[in-house]
This record gives sequence, structure tokens and C-alpha cells, in this order.
Amino acid sequence: IKYHTKAANNGYLDSFNSIGWKFHTGNGVIRDYKKAFNYYIKAKDNSYALDNLGSLYRLGLGVETDFAKAIKYYKKSIKLDNENSYPLYHLGLMYFKGLGVERDIAKAIKLLSSSADMGNSKAAIQLSEIYELGIGIQKNIVLAKNWLEKAKEFPNEEGYLHLKKIKKFRIASIEKAIQIDKEKKKNDGKFFALLIGISKYQNFSHLITPLNDINKIGELLRDKYS
Repeated sequence: IKYHTKAANNGYLDSFNSIGWKFHTGNGVIRDYKKAFNYYIKAKDNSYALDNLGSLYRLGLGVETDFAKAIKYYKKSIKLDNENSYPLYHLGLMYFKGLGVERDIAKAIKLLSSSADMGNSKAAIQLSEIYELGIGIQKNIVLAKNWLEKAKEFPNEEGYLHLKKIKKFRIASIEKAIQIDKEKKKNDGKFFALLIGISKYQNFSHLITPLNDINKIGELLRDKYS
């Protein structure tokens, strides 16, 4: 913090974001969201600091929850640096969950895709889940697998916990879904008929006709419909 503060005081305002992140995550200091907030404000027009401010407002950490302010900061962050994957991911979540905006799955997918293409694992995992479950769109196991494969290629981003476990769980889920889909396709067009012919009765004579009928119907179904 000492060196970051010195750099910030010498005009390198981005260092205030680095200090804020330390208080945000409790990295080497006691976690303090209010201090993090104040340092992010000092960083001024830093895309990462603005994204972090958005997340504090989205989650109500050190400030009152305010989705409108969160969206404002995410959009400002993207405007300053459209190659920063984090605000794209976070804004995508806002549209996906309908937080402060009308829920818009198509817009969410667009934002999450842009973020994932830049290497954001969480965005890729979220897209995989959307396509696997068919949330607001047509279910697509192939796309779900493709996004998950991308997520596997990306390293775990700093500050996101248990991404390795999440990836492992999602991979197992997708592989299971693919296996179920294969079994379903394998049996598509196949029909099974259970034919029951009652020939024995308790209070009157046994019948021959039902068994003959069942055999004939069985032959007919087998020959015509396999």
C-alpha cells in the first residue's frame, strides 16, 4: 500500500484502484468495503475502479444496494475501456437477472459473449449454463459445450473463488447432458408395443382367439414398422 500511495500521490491515479482492491478483497489488510469505495472514487476515470464501484453498488458492499448506480458505473467502465472483460460480464449479469433493468436474455448473451471472448471464465460458464438449460432461448448442448471448453482454457481470474471447482462441476454436468442427448437421439423413431392377450379366465373356458390375434398383430407391427 505504501508504494501504491506514493505512486498515486505522484499523479499515477490508477494506483488508488490497486489500493481499493486490496481493501475490497482483504489482501494483506483487513477487508473494508468503505475504504475500498473511497479509493475507487479517488482513481477517477479508471475502468477497473469504475467496474469495482459498480459491483459494490450491485452487491450492497459498503454502500446501499443501488442497481441503477451499478449499471451507470458498468457502462462508464465499458465506455472507457471496451477491452475490459469485467464490466461486460457484470452488466451481462444485470440483464440476465433483470436487476435494475428489464430482463433481456439476448442482450445478456451479447455482453457475456464479448466478455468470454476476452478470456473471462465466469462469463463463459454462465453462457454454457444458459445454453445447456435453454434459459430464454432454445436449448443447445453443442454451444453449451463450446463455451465450457473455452472456460477450461482460461486461467482463474484473481478475486473469483472456486472457479476450478465450478468448471469441474459444469464439465461433469455438460458431459452427462451430452450422454443423455445421445441416448435420446439413438432411440428417436423407435417405438415399442406391449400387446396383451387375455386367454385364461377364472369362471369360464380358456380362449384361443386372443393369443392368435396377438401373434398376428405382432407380426404385422414387426413387418411394417420394425
